[in-house]
Amino acid sequence: MSTANPNPEGATGSPTAADFAAARWRKSSRSSTGQCVEVAVLDHHGRTYIGVGDTKAHEPDHTPAEVLAFPRAQWARFIASQQER
Repeated sequence: MSTANPNPEGATGSPTAADFAAARWRKSSRSSTGQCVEVAVLDHHGRTYIGVGDTKAHEPDHTPAEVLAFPRAQWARFIASQQER
């Protein structure tokens, strides 16, 4: 599994793929066409991150093969911007 951090200036101390492997993943309730994403919440060194992965690309341990990691505040801003649409 690889992890990408869309906030590179905050890369120090960001979660690794191994950290997300232990997270509990949930599939989006709005995914019905097989084009699904799943999310996981991870507390990492006192900060909360949201991981986003593709349900079609899994590792043998059932975690997403690729993960985007967002700090909780950044994820909240993204969700708020989508709800305004």
